[in-house]
Amino acid sequence: MVEQGLSMYIQTGLAALEPPVVAAGAFFGAQLPKDQISASSPMAFAYRSIIEDPNYNLSGPGLREWQVQIDCHGFAQANSITLANAIKKILDPGFQGEFSDPDETLVAAIFRLHSQIDGFSDSNRSYVRSLEYAVMYRPS
Repeated sequence: MVEQGLSMYIQTGLAALEPPVVAAGAFFGAQLPKDQISASSPMAFAYRSIIEDPNYNLSGPGLREWQVQIDCHGFAQANSITLANAIKKILDPGFQGEFSDPDETLVAAIFRLHSQIDGFSDSNRSYVRSLEYAVMYRPS
């Protein structure tokens, strides 16, 4: 499952950064649960699928393009910016290879789509920086 693979890839990358960036909890789908952000857990991230577009060619199904929005939440604006910058360091160089998800999703490319969007989440009382990426992959 491509979502799980991307989650694992980002979390492994965050832990490997110097200094490591620790995001609370996991890679949440659609929306961050209420009260996930606090002074003791100042960062977390969630994803929202924008579109998934299957491509077909004469030999059958080809690569799929999954466009995803990654919301980087922070207790303070600096926390959301720190998390977003860390995720950009992991994803912006691009990735080609196999995710470590149970399906071993084969990824052809990951690239950023649009510039970042800043905001505030009233329900989570957190600052948010949103990033959008396209993941080109071959489903198993």
